[in-house]
Amino acid sequence: MKKLLLLLLVICASNSYAQQNKKSYQYIFSGTLLPETKSVIEQHLKRNPEIIEAKIKYKPEKEKGELIFTVEQIPTNGEEYKAFSLINIKNTLLQYNLSPLELKEITIQE
Repeated sequence: MKKLLLLLLVICASNSYAQQNKKSYQYIFSGTLLPETKSVIEQHLKRNPEIIEAKIKYKPEKEKGELIFTVEQIPTNGEEYKAFSLINIKNTLLQYNLSPLELKEITIQE
């Protein structure tokens, strides 16, 4: 019984630790976004090993959208984590002629 309780405690602790290394962001932007460009940007961002999810929501009538993405920090050596650069996300939006407006960290319910 004690072993089962210990195993359950270890599993819960490791799951909690893994979630601490994930952060989700919302980047609001403006500009014209074609449907094919939307999927190209999402795929471009997902090529980054630290980005585990990227989704764009876009309203063509307002020419505004939001990019929601989740970043998982990857340890470089041992316990140290390399800082993720949000500048790369801004540069990606600019590369596709979109104007970044606001970036904020968000909480996503799982």
